Amino acid sequence: MTASQISNEHKSERLRKKAEQRLQRDLTRFSCLPDDALVDVRVLAAIQGCSVATVWRDVSRGRLPQPQRSGARTRWTAGVARASLRG
Repeated sequence: MTASQISNEHKSERLRKKAEQRLQRDLTRFSCLPDDALVDVRVLAAIQGCSVATVWRDVSRGRLPQPQRSGARTRWTAGVARASLRG
């Protein structure tokens, strides 16, 4: 394995850990968010107890509303996420 490959592996691991930390932070704060706050698909999947793929499947089947899109970002409001939990 080359030094470049090792460096890329370490970078990937750091990015994965950072993403996991952000997700945990967002989940911890979820109950305090106002209904108009935006959450991403990972947060929505985690609070529903399903995979990201299942969230997108539910969107395509009309079980969840389409997300708001802003440039490359795709988000739902916290109010929509809470309503999805209530059924």
